[in-house]
Amino acid sequence: MSVDLSWGIPGEDFRQLTERFTNLERSFDDFREPFGDMMGVLEDEARYRFASQGAHGTGEKWHKLDTWYAARKAAKYGTRPILMASGALARSLTDRKDPNALAVIKKLEMARGSKLQVGKAGEWNLGLLHQLGAPRANLPIRRILALSKRAQGQISDIFARWFYRQGEGRI
Repeated sequence: MSVDLSWGIPGEDFRQLTERFTNLERSFDDFREPFGDMMGVLEDEARYRFASQGAHGTGEKWHKLDTWYAARKAAKYGTRPILMASGALARSLTDRKDPNALAVIKKLEMARGSKLQVGKAGEWNLGLLHQLGAPRANLPIRRILALSKRAQGQISDIFARWFYRQGEGRI
């Protein structure tokens, strides 16, 4: 993140204000706190998406399973909802402590997803396959990690509050 502020009014000296903003800019080097809160919002959104079968935030339910796969899934798992055959994918995306969860929070980076792999050699990420779809495999897009307007507002509020707290006493 880069913030570059400069001040100028002819005949006025803004060194003190410029120094304060420079100090504030230096404090924006560790986003772990807001990233952790944001991750909670993403997990809540994934929970809502699984519970509503994709309709949360979009109003559109996930595409139905094709007839062949629906019969195969029912024989093995019974009448479980879409993307909930074993429940492993949902757990990996809603519980960051799940062994299959991809949940990384660093100072300047965060990532949230699933480590579950599928394919004969485990070459494909299950969460990404559903998130992006796989037309050649006849797998439609079923977005799991999507942000409703409410969640977008929550994330904006998380960062606004965090930026405010960072600036307290520095400006």
